[in-house]
Amino acid sequence: MDGEWEPPMIPNPEYKGEWKPKQIDNPNYKGAWVHPEIDNPEYSADSTIYKFDSIGILGLDLWQVKSGTIFDNFVITD
Repeated sequence: MDGEWEPPMIPNPEYKGEWKPKQIDNPNYKGAWVHPEIDNPEYSADSTIYKFDSIGILGLDLWQVKSGTIFDNFVITD
């Protein structure tokens, strides 16, 4: 009498369990695919690529649910 009403179940003698599609082995399967890695012909090492003479802007891109967060005292180094 308590709770939500549920209809009575009628037993099914032909029920064989949850249905799953039949699967067969793939004779052409060669394992997990790994992409080939090659050297970048346009790459050249540059040790000064990250250095700037002056920075006039600091941008932050963040996502948060609650407002009221305050940021201060940023440290920018090389």
